[in-house]
Amino acid sequence: MKENVLILCTGCAAGSFARHGLLTPAATEKYAGPGLKAVLTALGNAAGLNAPLPMALHTGSCVDNTRAAAIARRWPTSSASTYIKLPVVATAPEAAMEKAVSIGTWAVAMGLPTHVGVVPPVTGSRSS
Repeated sequence: MKENVLILCTGCAAGSFARHGLLTPAATEKYAGPGLKAVLTALGNAAGLNAPLPMALHTGSCVDNTRAAAIARRWPTSSASTYIKLPVVATAPEAAMEKAVSIGTWAVAMGLPTHVGVVPPVTGSRSS
């Protein structure tokens, strides 16, 4: 986050970020890099919050990844993009269910760099 990374999170990952206090303006103040902090502060003030937006934005359940993708896709055309260029990476730090594998496959098909914390069962079996 100090490297100016905005987090668009869904599902269990969003719950984990919330448990660690990262879905708050205070987390933006404490952890965000200067560029990201400037953008989120400007957006929060424009929205009348008198505080920055959180640096981790909860965008829905784990199968609502198209919302996060829509935000990421539109970000470069927003007025905020004059402050900072944000990288986009998909991650599934605990891909424990079949739907996580399908969501990760979708992210790869969309051309996103994709991180999977646990290798899903896609490597095949050992040859004899």
